[in-house]
Amino acid sequence: MTHGLASLVIRHTHRVPSPEGSAGDGAAAARQFDAALMSVGFKLSAELLARLSGLSEAAVVHTARRTLRAVSEMVGDHVRHNAYFIDFPANVPDTEEFWISCVAKALDDDASRESVLTQLSHGVLNLLTLPTYGRYQHTYEQLLAAQEELIASAGDRVTVLHLGRNLDDELTGL
Repeated sequence: MTHGLASLVIRHTHRVPSPEGSAGDGAAAARQFDAALMSVGFKLSAELLARLSGLSEAAVVHTARRTLRAVSEMVGDHVRHNAYFIDFPANVPDTEEFWISCVAKALDDDASRESVLTQLSHGVLNLLTLPTYGRYQHTYEQLLAAQEELIASAGDRVTVLHLGRNLDDELTGL
């Protein structure tokens, strides 16, 4: 339950509720945590890094696990994403052009031609039954290859996570 509440605070405020734990030398673990965050476009503020560095390694690891789960959800890492059009937002066809293409492909396909012609003979075509509608026309790997340039340009954006107050105060404020 506490993880879910802390995750809520992190997602909505970009603040990590003030980490608790025994004092210690958590500097190395805090730097590793910061490096893990940087690999997904996040960074610890200097104040949060200092706070974590003064805690035990176990406390830092606990905070890191909780925070990394929240950040993973924020960046959509828990879901496999695929855009319907491979080079989205470029070259998205006009709606009419898209549907004409779907109908043409269905008429060229031996498996769907009869169904499309039967529907058309009744004066109505259910566009949602066309074989290309709602199906990716490329693999996830093809999308990644096409978007490689976009991914590289996103590397310079960073979201800073700040030190928050204790969890109860953060939740009250939220």
